[in-house]
Amino acid sequence: MNDKVKLIVNTLPLILVPLIKERKKIKEHPDVKHVTETTVDFSHKVKDKSIETKEKVSEKSQPVISYVGQKKRLYDYNKQMKQPFKEEKKEAKQLQKD
Repeated sequence: MNDKVKLIVNTLPLILVPLIKERKKIKEHPDVKHVTETTVDFSHKVKDKSIETKEKVSEKSQPVISYVGQKKRLYDYNKQMKQPFKEEKKEAKQLQKD
């Protein structure tokens, strides 16, 4: 265990110090600039596509939402209309038992 810790402590500065000192040069490297620009462009395209997709989905879901709402109102209405008949049947059963 101690050997692993010593190894990490000795090698970590060899990796991190050049990265920290040379980060400006790394940022100015043409390949890194190209990758950064590509990533930014791609992120903007993905953002735009996701907004378009969200709008299309919300547009297409409106008829479904209204249909489901209409069915729920009809179901609730029918349930409310059947309620008195159910209570009468329960009372009739109670009278028959007595």
